[in-house]
Amino acid sequence: MRNVRDRTSSGSFGIRRRFPSPVRRRASRGSWFALAFAASLLLAGCDLASGLLGGERPGLGAWNDTDIPIELVLNNEVLGTIDPGAGMEVASTARMPALPWDVEARTESGRVLITMTVSSEALAATGRVGTGVTLPCGRLVVWAGSAPASDLAPAGPPTG
Repeated sequence: MRNVRDRTSSGSFGIRRRFPSPVRRRASRGSWFALAFAASLLLAGCDLASGLLGGERPGLGAWNDTDIPIELVLNNEVLGTIDPGAGMEVASTARMPALPWDVEARTESGRVLITMTVSSEALAATGRVGTGVTLPCGRLVVWAGSAPASDLAPAGPPTG
């Protein structure tokens, strides 16, 4: 507080106390810290929301319980070849494209055996999207998200 000399209406000098205005007051270090902390929480919340709304990529996997090699294809790009009787899991990484995905399982000659579209809406409902097909040479299962349900899984665990 400052003391200010002020002339009263009678012409004599009196002392009046002047209180600082809250608008003109400088912010303390604590209030700057609180403001920075609130801003960081807001930004962290935006990161969390973007993850829930499609920024986070799910894992992708397949079980090849057939006797032929199968190619796992994501958006027309071959991720790898799955040997007969083996499985393949692609961990979720930032290098994977944003959803939606077009996933295919093909023979090495290019014949499409499974086609699946993975969207954030479908994943939000159950946590996974998956499909399987039974061929004369065995069963093939492809999924995205959490591990496939038992109704999609082959009779035994993949080997290799």
